[in-house]
Amino acid sequence: MRTHTCHHGLLACLAAMAVLAPVSSAIAQSDRELRDENQRLTTEVKQLTRELEAAKGRIQNLQRQVESLRTAMASVRRSSPPRSPTPLKEEALTIDESVPNASPRALLNALKASYDKTFADQDQGEHGSSERTIYLKAVDRWAAAANRDFLTKVAWHVRVLDAQTTRAGRLELKVQAVDPKTKTELGDPFVIALQRGVARRFGQLQQRHEADVLVLKGTLHPNVVVNRQRQDVGPFDNPRFVGPYAEFRLTVDAASLLPPTDEDS
Repeated sequence: MRTHTCHHGLLACLAAMAVLAPVSSAIAQSDRELRDENQRLTTEVKQLTRELEAAKGRIQNLQRQVESLRTAMASVRRSSPPRSPTPLKEEALTIDESVPNASPRALLNALKASYDKTFADQDQGEHGSSERTIYLKAVDRWAAAANRDFLTKVAWHVRVLDAQTTRAGRLELKVQAVDPKTKTELGDPFVIALQRGVARRFGQLQQRHEADVLVLKGTLHPNVVVNRQRQDVGPFDNPRFVGPYAEFRLTVDAASLLPPTDEDS
């Protein structure tokens, strides 16, 4: 009887071992695969980290090259002779564009001359340097002064290029300044917003077909703005580039817009 019982116990042990052996084998294989996968991922992370650091190094090198080129270009500009005003067609002009408020083009030339004179001997420095910070603060001061100094009254002959009504109900005109006699264009077109009375008078002139060339009288605002991202002219030059980090787009507060008289010629 005891022998029979032992026999059955032995069979039970053998059966249990037969069942557990595949499970143990599977667990061991799973652990090994997990370790292999972890090792593979660790290797990939190290490789990607090395590639990222290499890419950062290349980017920093390119940034240094760009800053070096910008500094070199700025040095060339400073060492070059002062920029001369935009060439004018003398035979087609009857106004004196050496006066800053004579035309939009005269204002742009005067602003450029003022900028060049102010910063002729000042180094821009590299991006992030103390020299660059000092330079930008100086541009801020110059822009504020220019907006004060070049604020003035104007009386310009203009040709109306386009008219639109804003959502607020104001009439806006796109106009081109021209020479009073030769009609030569004097710089870029600009937009003026008309007060109700001036707009009503302009509508009457349109109805009578007397709105070809008109005399715009009002207050000129240079609107010089500091743009810390604009170090050179760029491909479009809009708004107009005055100097590194400075640009402008003029506006005129229109007091009147009427046909020219003998006194306006």
